[in-house]
Amino acid sequence: MSRRSLFFEVALTFAISGFFLFLLINGSSQAKAFFDNSAALYQIKKSLVWAVAIFCLLILVIARIIVAVNVKKRMAAEISLLSSEEILRTLINETPDLIFFMDSDGRYLEINDSALQLFGLDRESYKGMQKHQMSEMSPYYKEICGVCSALDDKAWEKGSIYRTTVILSMPDGAKRTYDILKAPIFYEDESRKGIMTQARDITNSKEAEEKLERKERILRATLNATDDGILVVDNNRQVLEANDLYFDMWNIPWDIYNLNNEIANLKYVKTQLVDPDTFEAWVNFTYELPVTEHYKAQLLNGRIYDVFSTPLMDKGYMIGRVWSFRDITARINAEEELQKSEERYRTLVELSPDAIFVSMKGKNVFTNMAGVKILGASSREDIYQRDILDFIQLDIKALTEQHIDGIINGEEVLSMTEQKINRLDGKSIDIEVVCSMVPYRGENAVMSVVRDISERKRNEELKYKIDENMKLVRETLEYDKIKTEFFANISHEVKTPLNIIIGTLQLFELIMNGQNIEESFDKLAKYTSIMRQNCFRLLRMLSNLIYITEIDSGFVEMHVHNHDLVQIVKNITAAAGRFVESKGIQFDTSIEPVSLETACDSEKIERILLNLLSNAVKFTEEGSKIRISLYSNNHYAYISVKDTGIGIPDEMKEMIFQRFRQVDKSFTRKCEGSGIGLSMVKSLVEMHGGSISVNSEYGKGSEFIIKLPLWLMDSDEIAMTAEETANSCLDMVSIEFSDIY
Repeated sequence: MSRRSLFFEVALTFAISGFFLFLLINGSSQAKAFFDNSAALYQIKKSLVWAVAIFCLLILVIARIIVAVNVKKRMAAEISLLSSEEILRTLINETPDLIFFMDSDGRYLEINDSALQLFGLDRESYKGMQKHQMSEMSPYYKEICGVCSALDDKAWEKGSIYRTTVILSMPDGAKRTYDILKAPIFYEDESRKGIMTQARDITNSKEAEEKLERKERILRATLNATDDGILVVDNNRQVLEANDLYFDMWNIPWDIYNLNNEIANLKYVKTQLVDPDTFEAWVNFTYELPVTEHYKAQLLNGRIYDVFSTPLMDKGYMIGRVWSFRDITARINAEEELQKSEERYRTLVELSPDAIFVSMKGKNVFTNMAGVKILGASSREDIYQRDILDFIQLDIKALTEQHIDGIINGEEVLSMTEQKINRLDGKSIDIEVVCSMVPYRGENAVMSVVRDISERKRNEELKYKIDENMKLVRETLEYDKIKTEFFANISHEVKTPLNIIIGTLQLFELIMNGQNIEESFDKLAKYTSIMRQNCFRLLRMLSNLIYITEIDSGFVEMHVHNHDLVQIVKNITAAAGRFVESKGIQFDTSIEPVSLETACDSEKIERILLNLLSNAVKFTEEGSKIRISLYSNNHYAYISVKDTGIGIPDEMKEMIFQRFRQVDKSFTRKCEGSGIGLSMVKSLVEMHGGSISVNSEYGKGSEFIIKLPLWLMDSDEIAMTAEETANSCLDMVSIEFSDIY
């Protein structure tokens, strides 16, 4: 109450008191008369009135004092209430949670600063607005308005606090998880008053919980994936964790499992052990010291478990123990079997006919009895700790050492080698050795398996000599066969022209004896031509035989001069062309260069070309085609003789250049020849530093290609003239084509 109102109240009190006093004193004539008639009584009344007035005033003052005290208390309470409201408002605005207050009609009464900042609203604009109005002011609120309305309906429907978790899209597009709490407020008559909403961002804590759950799942999966049964207990021997394998190994039933007590587990485990008391005493002992302990437990069913107890430490204090149980039955059985196997293998090694050496750092550490025998020693002590390389012959010692180093360093794999070693008794033997890396007493060692192959070597040498002798026998037989075929062929080649000459001479005699020579001139001329051709044939055969013999003996001289290959090829084609075409065979040339000079023996080049042309004519039917070509590059000249004759079978291509070889060896063959022509051609080409090759398809024809190097002599004599070369070619054609009829 203000001072002004208190002043007016006091003044009013005095006015009322004076009014009552005035009424008492002057209020009526009866009172005045009464007072006049009795002064004493008047004085008494007057005093009474004043007493009443003073009493009333006193009562009023006391009442005002009481009222003033109550007002002060109320003002203090109001101040305290205002202070608490401000504190509460501050707390609501400072919290990161989103807080909303709405009345029953859905109008917003209060929104804290965190929510205002999220929705982009100011402090005063939202008050009294409903959801659809808020949606117009805040686009983001519009997006989540449907979610908020649905949750409000569920809270009103439940009639009490409703809590849920929702995932909301933030203005920046991120997804955040919120814990939503809706608290409906009702009047005493249970009508709706309003609803309070609190939304807390639990994204980070949710992710932390998920990470923790994931780690727990990983830990659980890890425990279950291990080959050991795991049991974790605290110092009170309460079970903190255990994997599935632990319960499977000990067949722990569910009633004991649910007790989560290690002592209960121990009692059940003891029933399965061969020596339960010793195991229990060991378990109790492990809790006395924070060290890892080991125990090998044997079960009644014959299985064996490796048991390890490791202290569980935290900040230097033992807070429990971790027990691990591993079934080592298979390992124990394997070790026992391995021991038996080692004994068997040791017996096999000792009984092995091959020498076995094991060396470490070059020194021998093990040898079987076969090794003692192969080195000519009397006992193992004679070669123990000896350097293996001491027994290797000096000329291969370095190579053997390099081979062993490669095996030790893992650079070489298992391989077999043959060597020679010197025995202790001074003898030298051939051996076959295989080296490999093996573990020996915990370290890497080289194992060498050695076999004495001296006898085998002797047998191989004997076999080699026998094979060589057989080869000589076969070559001799083949030579005899070729010689027989050659002489048979030569006999045929000599006999045929001689028979023709003799027959022609006999005809001469008949004609000369019975007829006039002038009348038989044409016949005599014909027979004379036949005799000339067969004489040329004999001459060609003998010339080739002599020539090939001179080549073999090295008596053939090369008369090398600078010649024009173009002119040589043209002379040969001109000389042979008329004869080829007379056989009904098409003959043409293809010469690319205008002039192609090189150093060569022209007579031998002509012999080469005529021989190839002669062969082409022999094996080409009437109506077929022969072509001779000349072309070159910077280093070589190429002469090709190609025909469309019968061709050469693939299996005969390699042997046609061999001496005395013929594709058709029969005496009924269509074409004559001694079988030395192509061999002679190959030799002459190679004497020029060139080569000859053949391309042929049986039934379609053949192509012989001569490759000659191009070079020139610095100083040279004058080569034969073109006319001399042409005349020489005509004579050679007559001889070379003499066996073609």
